[in-house]
Amino acid sequence: MSTPSRSVPLAVHVPAQSHAENFGQALLRRAAAIIDRLRNAAEERRVRQHLAILPDHLLRDIGIAEDEIHRIRACERFTPRAWAERLGERHLFDL
Repeated sequence: MSTPSRSVPLAVHVPAQSHAENFGQALLRRAAAIIDRLRNAAEERRVRQHLAILPDHLLRDIGIAEDEIHRIRACERFTPRAWAERLGERHLFDL
């Protein structure tokens, strides 16, 4: 009596990426992340500059307290108290 044999399909060989390709992809991902951070920083800076030129009454309308207006005029990066309280968060950028 013989034992039944099983046929097992051979795995298709996919060549592994070379070290240079992996390095290139990692470098591109890092560059894309840096570019995204620079774009976000530029957008935040434009928003702060725009807020800095708004009249006081418009700043108060959007929830900026009277004692925070000087920080807006200085283009500081901070979260106004009213916004943080409304979102239930702490002051994100107050150091």
